[in-house]
Parts: sequence; structure tokens; C-alpha cells
Amino acid sequence: MIEHHKIIHPGEKHFLTLERCRKLADDYEGKQNNLAREIENLEAAIEEQKEQTENCERFMALIHKYADIPELSHTIVHEFVKKIVVHEADKSTGIPTQDIDILFSFIEDFDIPALSAPVTVATSNNHQKTA
Repeated sequence: MIEHHKIIHPGEKHFLTLERCRKLADDYEGKQNNLAREIENLEAAIEEQKEQTENCERFMALIHKYADIPELSHTIVHEFVKKIVVHEADKSTGIPTQDIDILFSFIEDFDIPALSAPVTVATSNNHQKTA
């Protein structure tokens, strides 16, 4: 025997099977769960965005603080740079290259544009190095 349950809408009468009611309820619950997860993800993204905005504001304040410095000191470098990571040299192409990651205070994932031309520097033993 199929059970019917009455659902009354203004001016109309409809009958749904218990199975159909369960299906609709399951669909509703699934959608509610998806929406709850989406809300959690969006709230986390908003918090991350707020943190990034605050970090950018702190970094900009630091930039304004040192806008007109006469020379770069250790103190200033320590305020701007959180960490420097020097990777192992790669000599596979015959020309040694070495990656260096500079993680700035407050904005760690900042990409510095690649140099368009090599930079040559003098070393402490009067040799030339090209980067």
C-alpha cells in the first residue's frame, strides 16, 4: 500500500507519496549542507582577505616611514625582510643559477619581477659575479 500525505497549498490540494517526501527532504538537507559548507568557505576567505588587507596596510605604513631614507641600514632591512631563503645552486645547464626567495614582512608572497638583464657584482676577493 502506498502512503499518501496531503500537502495543502492555498486553493489547491496535492498528494505526495511518503517516498517522494523523503526524497524532497533529502534533497533539501543536501542543499542545506552544501550551503553551510559554502558559507564556511566564504567566511574563511573573508577572514583571509581581511588579514591580507591589514598586512598590506602595515607594509605600506613601513614604506611611508622609510620613504626618504639617506641610506639602507641593517635596522631597515630587518624591518622590511622577514626571511631570505637561498636555494642550492643549479649547474645543470652549464651556467650556474641560484634561486633566492625574499619573504617581506607582512606580505610574504610578493613576486619580484625577473631582471631583464644580468647584474654583475664584485665579490670580496675582487672577482666579478653575474646574477
